[in-house]
Amino acid sequence: MFYDANKQSRGAWIEQFDDGKWNVQWHESGEYWGMFYRYMQYSGDNAYLDWVDTEMQLSVGGNTDFLDGMNPILEISGRWNDDIGWWGLSTMTAAETFGMKAVVAPKNLSPGYNPTYFELSKNTFDEIYMQWEAQCGGGIFWSRSRTSGTENQRYYKSTITNVEEMELGARLFALTGDASYKTKVDQIYAWLKSSGLITSDYTIYDGVDVRTCAAPNKEVYSYHSGPLLSALATMYRITKDATYLAEGNKVYNAVVKNFVSPTDNTLSVEPMCTTGSCKSPHGYAWPVLTGMADWYTATTDDTVRSSIEKVLRATGAKNFQGCDSNWYCIRNLPAGM
Repeated sequence: MFYDANKQSRGAWIEQFDDGKWNVQWHESGEYWGMFYRYMQYSGDNAYLDWVDTEMQLSVGGNTDFLDGMNPILEISGRWNDDIGWWGLSTMTAAETFGMKAVVAPKNLSPGYNPTYFELSKNTFDEIYMQWEAQCGGGIFWSRSRTSGTENQRYYKSTITNVEEMELGARLFALTGDASYKTKVDQIYAWLKSSGLITSDYTIYDGVDVRTCAAPNKEVYSYHSGPLLSALATMYRITKDATYLAEGNKVYNAVVKNFVSPTDNTLSVEPMCTTGSCKSPHGYAWPVLTGMADWYTATTDDTVRSSIEKVLRATGAKNFQGCDSNWYCIRNLPAGM
């Protein structure tokens, strides 16, 4: 994964494959910009701010959202609810770091193209939540289109969209104190459990087709756990409600059971990745590592804290083995996540 000029307003991160083809990962790009904002939040080093803001400004456009005012072309061409969710979480980090009134790219002022980070995050939350509806008892759709010719775009409610919305809502609640966000966070989490997408042992399934509500898609991916841990961490820190604390510890214990290698204590087990089918390190891991770090700051369980520290240290050491002396790191790039 490396940087390339964002001439097409698509995110600026490109992956080069052995056959010379490249592919812009727009949703992953949102995560990477969030990584830079988080770095600034923790370090106080804003050396990258102008560069990151310029790229963010290009992807935002002039309608204070990531859908160009819910442009139907963008809604069906790769900017689905989970995709814009990653970008909304990134600008949420910037709002938390620089304040609710801070604007995108203040050194590149252009009428209509300098929204606040907070407005972007709030509007993204609202646009995603518009797609909550009653089939299967609730839940938010994966894609934006209910008329697409592709069936999984019309009918599928994905877990990743719903846990991203939980995290974004929890953080908006923390920043604003608006209890309506808490209500929606609790609503989404209750639905994830009642629908069977979160099982009794806290294994998390991928989603559900609204035509077969009683039969969720039982594919298991690690990244669902990341935003969920972050959401529960925020909710516990703000409310001190022990329910969030207990739920988060159970989610973390399931992460260890399902995704942490007992051999080297790294977050490296991905059940749906057969040999060579996913990048290494795989893209599912980043949100989980972030969620684990957030949960470390929230949990009161010393055993859980110790476990998180060991997993983060071991995983970081293993992943950095692919970096050279200039910190140029590249992962193996088959076609998967």
